[in-house]
Amino acid sequence: ATPHHLCLTDEEIRSLDPNRFKMNPPLRSEADRQTLIEALRDGTIDCIATDHAPHAPEEKEVPFEQAAMGVTGLETAFAAVHTDLVLPGVLDLDLVVERLAGGAEPFDIERPTLAVGSEANVALCDLAAEWTVGEDGYESRSSNSWCAGRTLTGRVLMTIAGGWPPGPTAWADVPYVTLLRLPHSTRYCGGTGSSLRGMDVRPSLGPPPSGPG
Repeated sequence: ATPHHLCLTDEEIRSLDPNRFKMNPPLRSEADRQTLIEALRDGTIDCIATDHAPHAPEEKEVPFEQAAMGVTGLETAFAAVHTDLVLPGVLDLDLVVERLAGGAEPFDIERPTLAVGSEANVALCDLAAEWTVGEDGYESRSSNSWCAGRTLTGRVLMTIAGGWPPGPTAWADVPYVTLLRLPHSTRYCGGTGSSLRGMDVRPSLGPPPSGPG
């Protein structure tokens, strides 16, 4: 299930805004949205995936019927679900984290864990951060975000994969990260398992990166 299908209904299509609300499958009724939420809750749906679909402005800035299908969603996925479903008490944070980390198994990729001492595959999140989507631009080169202009609560600050943050500029400045059990402080999302609120990440010495130098 995508964040936009979990959070929106076909009422949004009345705006005829193709940048935000034209996608495939299309948005459906409130009853359909509630069915998706229940399926996510009971495990019938075991993954939240973005269906991230960037488009050039000329593909979207046309009449609704002629516009390309799809919206972006990678950089708002956690914040949108946290704002619309976790904070109102519809879904538990632990469940959302588990479902966001649920895309590995179909591709025979080992699912990340939160085991102490394991290599960090996590997203560092500020659960209290409020931000307006698009106000400071986008990480994506496209701006057809279904959340454009919305104020969301909760923001991903950094992703760490294999103990290292992505991007060529990060390798020299950020130390290798492992998971440590520490008092409640910085929260993070990623992986699966218990003790989400009793874990923290701290930099520690580790092997040099085998990727970009």
